[in-house]
Amino acid sequence: QNITLTGTGAAPAIQLNQTTVDFGSQPTNQQSDERVIGVTNNGSAPLTVTSVSTGTGGDFTATVDVSPQTSEVVPGGTIPVTVTTTPGSPGIQNGTLTVNAENVTNPTIDLRARGIQPNLTVTSPFANGSNFGQVSSGSSAVQRLTLTNTGNDTLQLSNLRTTNDAFSIIGSQTSINLTTGESTTIGVSFAPDSQGPASGEVEIDTNDPNTETFTRDVSGSGLT
Repeated sequence: QNITLTGTGAAPAIQLNQTTVDFGSQPTNQQSDERVIGVTNNGSAPLTVTSVSTGTGGDFTATVDVSPQTSEVVPGGTIPVTVTTTPGSPGIQNGTLTVNAENVTNPTIDLRARGIQPNLTVTSPFANGSNFGQVSSGSSAVQRLTLTNTGNDTLQLSNLRTTNDAFSIIGSQTSINLTTGESTTIGVSFAPDSQGPASGEVEIDTNDPNTETFTRDVSGSGLT
């Protein structure tokens, strides 16, 4: 007598709930909020997740809990993978996330972010400093600085000031915001109240990570 036996082999099947994670615009050197990706076992046997990796492209970090009590995903179960980005430079960042698991083809997800940061560029008739020359006491002379945002995020300028009272910023503005490609011109006045040389600095606080405080030397000489 022959007995026919039939059955279906049990195997895990891995599925991710996203194929792409786009972080959008993210300030450089600042960690983004976490994005969570669900890893689901659609098979009929337990799925063992061993690790996650983000390759070499872009500035992305992924984590998953691979402790014994959480890395084995029962059929129908889901575990989270968290991903963050910390762009190291402006511009588009592309990467991939791979979920490594046993007895399945490891799936991947495309990762994308756009690093943004402002960039202050200053132009004036004097490249390294502003020398007002000789100015009579009781009168004044003015020179101008053009401030341009050559970055790809809003440039914030604040606390415009001078370190010597003989020099002053013309106008009452205390803060200036410049969008990408936008410029503004500020005037610096030298009004000596005594005879002799004077020197100081123009100082402006910015959110440009490469120029947290812009400084420009200024000098002149008062005449009686």
